[in-house]
Amino acid sequence: MRLFAPIWLVAALFSSVLWAEPVQLISWNIRMDTQADKELAWPHRALRVTGWLQQQQPDVLGLQEVLHHQLEQVKQALPGYAAVGVGRDDGKQGGEYSPVLYKQSRFELLDSGTFWLNPDNSVGKAGWDAALPRICSWVLLQDKHNQQQWRVLNLHLDHLGAEARRQSVQLVATKLAAWPQGAVAVVMGDFNPSGDDALLQVMQKALPQYQDVLALTPSTGPAYSYLDWYDKPEQGKRLDFMLVPKTRLSVQKAQLVADDLHNRRSDHLALQAWLQIQ
Repeated sequence: MRLFAPIWLVAALFSSVLWAEPVQLISWNIRMDTQADKELAWPHRALRVTGWLQQQQPDVLGLQEVLHHQLEQVKQALPGYAAVGVGRDDGKQGGEYSPVLYKQSRFELLDSGTFWLNPDNSVGKAGWDAALPRICSWVLLQDKHNQQQWRVLNLHLDHLGAEARRQSVQLVATKLAAWPQGAVAVVMGDFNPSGDDALLQVMQKALPQYQDVLALTPSTGPAYSYLDWYDKPEQGKRLDFMLVPKTRLSVQKAQLVADDLHNRRSDHLALQAWLQIQ
């Protein structure tokens, strides 16, 4: 009578348990490097940003307001990650990126790209009433152990153009509808909504099958995601979102990560979630 399972079966069971773990995603506007921030400029914050990311080790990471040298510093701090994205000004290294980084030990890259948030996808062109060119970078990933596919879109909507924000959400919805529906899609980034632009209502109408990740599970952390450098917490605003399908995912945990107000990493908080395909 055999009392123990064969080694190969034990290993297979262990592997299936290990890789059934949720996928941890982080969306974070790390604030561009500008001398105008003086003592809060990137050189004074870089190690706090990269150090926290090293601690978290997310499976997928979407960043906003990233200049090329900032992306290089993040990549150097996170060996084992690959990055997808281009600068919004020229489609190369010029201007801000909205890059997606992913853990190569867990995922295989099947496809990727960047599209500009303007009517004809013109490189470096601002769309509608936007003050600046805006982009969305994306990846199609396959989990190497369970073959599940994830499509992650990372964007940064315009801070001034209300019509541009609304039209950009519609453009993203059109892209999602045109892609094959096998992969589970997540849309994250800095949406820059304002009180009078009706952007949240547009998001609900254009993407009715999606929901803000913080609404799908009891969340911890602050209610705001943006706090100007010298403001008080009660002045904070919610600008950053992660939109996930209402039915295809289980949200294990989601939170906006509190920061040390006296030793801040960015003017935005990181939005963190652990998701599992059902």
